[in-house]
Amino acid sequence: MRGVPEDVVGEIGEGGGDLAEMRKMDMRKAMLSGLLRRHTSMGLDWISRELHMGVRSSVTRAEKILKQRILDEEDLRKLWGKLEMLQISS
Repeated sequence: MRGVPEDVVGEIGEGGGDLAEMRKMDMRKAMLSGLLRRHTSMGLDWISRELHMGVRSSVTRAEKILKQRILDEEDLRKLWGKLEMLQISS
């Protein structure tokens, strides 16, 4: 996928070509979108298009759900911690 380092995509366990097959609100996509928004200048339109998340509001909705699930689920919390340690730049 353009603009996303391979180590980041590899860390979530999916290749870039598989993003289109994942659900729009998949938490792995929400993690990628959160990292992209935090560490790059990519906009919501670009992120929703490249991650195959539907409309731009799906990006922010998925990130909101992710924040709550990170608090509740240890596996997601660990994965999020690993992803935050990786370098992402635009």
